[in-house]
Amino acid sequence: MSSAKKTRFFKAKTMQEALNRAARSLGEEAIILKSGENENDAWLMVASKEEETDDGVVHEDTVLSVRLLVEFLEKAGFSDQILAHFIAFARTNIEIGENITDLRPHLVIFFDHLLAERPPIFDFSAALMEEVPTCLFLVGPTGQGKTVTTAKLAVTLMQQGTLPVIASLDVEKSAGTLQLEKLLQVLRLPVHTIHTGEDAHALLATTSPHTPILMDTPGLNVFHAADRSLIGQWKQWTRGHAFGLLRAGGDIRETQAILETLQEEGVARVGITHCDATRHLGTVLSAVFASDMALEFLCDSPFISHAPQVALAETIVDLLISSSKHQKKHAA
Repeated sequence: MSSAKKTRFFKAKTMQEALNRAARSLGEEAIILKSGENENDAWLMVASKEEETDDGVVHEDTVLSVRLLVEFLEKAGFSDQILAHFIAFARTNIEIGENITDLRPHLVIFFDHLLAERPPIFDFSAALMEEVPTCLFLVGPTGQGKTVTTAKLAVTLMQQGTLPVIASLDVEKSAGTLQLEKLLQVLRLPVHTIHTGEDAHALLATTSPHTPILMDTPGLNVFHAADRSLIGQWKQWTRGHAFGLLRAGGDIRETQAILETLQEEGVARVGITHCDATRHLGTVLSAVFASDMALEFLCDSPFISHAPQVALAETIVDLLISSSKHQKKHAA
C-alpha cells in the first residue's frame, strides 16, 4: 500500500500571507512542520493533516510522526537546510510511531543517506600497509580536545594490537606536551617533541614502516593567516594526514566558517568531540554535512579509555536520543 502525503513550502512577505497560502492549498487543518521569518519575508513548511492511501482510508498519524521527528531535529540544533532535506526524505519513508524510540529506524536511514553523500572515512588499515610510517595530526582552534583525542586514538590503536608513536608539535606552551605525557603515562608511551622540520624528518627516519605516528598540535586561530599556514608546514614536514577537530555545540555559522577555512588548507576530514556535553549536536553536524568533508568519528567522553566512535548513522542517532533524554530530565 502506497501513500500520498502533501508536504509543501510556502514563502511570502508576511507570516499571515504565508499562512493564508498554506490554508488555501492544504486546508485550514494543515500542520506546520517548520516556520521562520526575517525583515524581508516569512516561510512555512506545511503538511496536510490527512493522508490518503490506496485503500481509501485517511490517516493523519504519519504526518504527526513527521512533525515529531522534525521537532526532535530542530531542538537538536539542525539547520533549516537539513530539516528541509529530512522532510523531503520523510514524504516517502516515514511510518507511524508514537515516540522517538519507535521512529529511530527512520532517523538511522536518513543519516545513512546523509553519510553516503560524504567522502569515505580514512582507511587506517590500508594506510598502515604502506612502506612508510603513517602520520596523522589533529588541527583546530584551542579547546576542541586535540590532546585528549590524540591520547584516545593511541589507546584505540593499542587495543587493536598496534603500537603507535606519539609526538607533540605543541611546543610553544609546555602545558600541552605535559598534559599529553600525563595522559599517556599509564600506557608507558613516550612523547617526542617536534620543534622543526628536521625533528620531524628524524622521527620519520627512525620509525619503522607500517607504524602510525599520532601528532598533537597547538590550538590555532584559523582565521589568522600565520596560524593557518602552519597546517601546510606540518603536512610538509610529516607527509601526514590532517584531521580537523571541532567541539560539539556552538554557533553553526562560526562552525561553518572554521570548516571552510580548514578546507582551504587542504583538510578534508573532521572529527567531533564533547558530543555528550551539548544539547545541540545538530549545529556542528549541519555544518559538516554542508561541507565537502568526511565525517570520521565522534567522541562522547573525556576519558581516554572511551574510544572515538566511528561516524555511523546508528552512533549519531543514539547520541541525539541520549542528549534529548538528558535535556528532558534536566528540564523536569
